[in-house]
Amino acid sequence: MSTKKVLEVVERLDGGVYTHVKTLINAISPSCSMRADLFVGPLGKLSGIHAHMIQSKYFDRTKGPNLFRTVFELHAQIRLHNYLIVHAHSTFSGLVVRIYQFLFDRTHQRKYVYTPHAFFSEKPMGRVKFRVVQYIERWMLRGFDTVIHVSSEEAEFSENYRLVRQDKIRIVPNGLPDIIPNLSFKDNNLIVMVGRVDKQKNPERFIAIANSVHAIIPSIKFLYIGGGELLPKLQDECSKLSFVDFVGPQDGVQAFLEKASLFMSTSLYEGLPFAVIEAMRSGLPVALSKVTGHAELVDGNGILFRLSDSDQKIADRIANLMNDSENLQLMGEKSRDLFLKKYTSSIMVGKILDIYRILLM
Repeated sequence: MSTKKVLEVVERLDGGVYTHVKTLINAISPSCSMRADLFVGPLGKLSGIHAHMIQSKYFDRTKGPNLFRTVFELHAQIRLHNYLIVHAHSTFSGLVVRIYQFLFDRTHQRKYVYTPHAFFSEKPMGRVKFRVVQYIERWMLRGFDTVIHVSSEEAEFSENYRLVRQDKIRIVPNGLPDIIPNLSFKDNNLIVMVGRVDKQKNPERFIAIANSVHAIIPSIKFLYIGGGELLPKLQDECSKLSFVDFVGPQDGVQAFLEKASLFMSTSLYEGLPFAVIEAMRSGLPVALSKVTGHAELVDGNGILFRLSDSDQKIADRIANLMNDSENLQLMGEKSRDLFLKKYTSSIMVGKILDIYRILLM
């Protein structure tokens, strides 16, 4: 049986997209009768991915004039290696693949898959820009045979705004390999967040809520792990606060999660965040903003709060949770159970491989 070739197309490997693509590619072995290669831009992480990599110096969203150079380079690689499936991850990659398909493969000699990892139009923006962005997204999505949503909320968003035909939609939640957590060094006064320090993750609100919780429970400490454009500014702002620490990127995040008592995220929007899934894998209860990509991760294992609520109202709910150690432990156990039931890498990879096989029939 001949090996079928799949090309994963990713402009920038970082954050959840890196974790998703690495988990997927590394699970595709010769025993699957498939081979997954990677067409990737010059930025982001490449370590830990076991695949043939085609790195394009032009594949960078910040350099608009290089868009068509990227498309022509992609065309050359697809023709050279005869990929049967092209799978784009995130908005800019989707746009590049859609332009390639429009210019060079209007008869659909290949199959096309798209995973948004959150739509660009989910970002806060004005009404006119929102309509323009959604028009582009609808045109882009018309070229794909299958659109994989990492959460049911993301799928609901695309259906509500008629971004893609329903028969093209598949829901495959993100997943991670299981690790048995070591919970022998718990700090009952530590709340942690893992993620980029940027506008999407809303770190200023994290600090504001931390201030309000600290006023109720002075022993509570907050730890924010991750790098990003806002890190230097917020490190400076928090240098005078003894209870909030922005520590930047860290190796061994698992150890921080195992030590903490609660995971908190104030994100403005998400796909289905790996950071929360990591926390659930570690048996952590969660306190999450009620936004797309968060709500379905809470089912008896934590709380959802509205970003429109006051800092004090959110802080009261978190403080009540932190003061109820028995309920906190039960929620942590529920997080672990939910992870094993829905969010392991074997479940995620198995569903994506099934999609590939159906497309190749």
